[in-house]
Amino acid sequence: MKRWLLLCIMIGLVVISGQTVLAQQPCAPCPDGAQCLVPECPEETPEAPVPDVPQIRIWNRSEFDMEQVSLQILSQTESFGLIASGQTSGYVGFETAYHYGKLDVLVNGEQLSMIPIDYVGETPLEPGYYTYALDVQDGALSLEFLTPIVTVHYTGGMCVNGGCDRLVTLYDNGSLVIVDGAGEESVQTVSEVNQPIVDDLIAEIEATDFEQIRSRPFTGTCPIAYDGQELTFSFYRVEGIERFSTCEVEFDESVPLYQAVIAVVDKPVA
Repeated sequence: MKRWLLLCIMIGLVVISGQTVLAQQPCAPCPDGAQCLVPECPEETPEAPVPDVPQIRIWNRSEFDMEQVSLQILSQTESFGLIASGQTSGYVGFETAYHYGKLDVLVNGEQLSMIPIDYVGETPLEPGYYTYALDVQDGALSLEFLTPIVTVHYTGGMCVNGGCDRLVTLYDNGSLVIVDGAGEESVQTVSEVNQPIVDDLIAEIEATDFEQIRSRPFTGTCPIAYDGQELTFSFYRVEGIERFSTCEVEFDESVPLYQAVIAVVDKPVA
């Protein structure tokens, strides 16, 4: 009996009171003119967005609200508006970005600025997600560039307010920033990870053979086709950024790198 029950589950059929009921199935191609029990896949499966230019956001770590916040890098200037104390702006794309830029903010009616001399000798940032952490100390504006270690972008599935969208970023100083949702409706939480754990994760990322991970491509149906989730990982190494998704590469939970990352960043999606 157990074997028959297992067989029924495997083929997606559940027998209830003598009636056959179709369980939820992944989508699959259906030949023209055929009557298919499994829903057809859409022509194109949407993919998680991957930035093609550096994405910068500003984190107000001061005890003051910051108004009229703007950032200029080379000839591009972007306005971030009001950033309340302890809050983070949304990401804004810059064609070229560095570890710093020209910053202007209004704090308690006083204009505060940081003006770089130039960018000579600086290496432009690769496409990815970065954070400028601003503070106000002794009436002066200070900037700390937070270097990400890893980002995990969750897309797909169903959350309380509709489709899920979560971006988790762990920085080298131990800051773990989770943004649920997008735009003005997004909700952000910030926590701290112990530095020894961060240091161990950095060492694990540098030691990982990413070619070996990529050698096992994902061959099934991407879960976002049936309300599942796709995870896009970005690992920030000394040599550059390694980026791939679980719908491109087989997600093997036995890989030490995955275990280390998920243990830190994987929290219930709201």
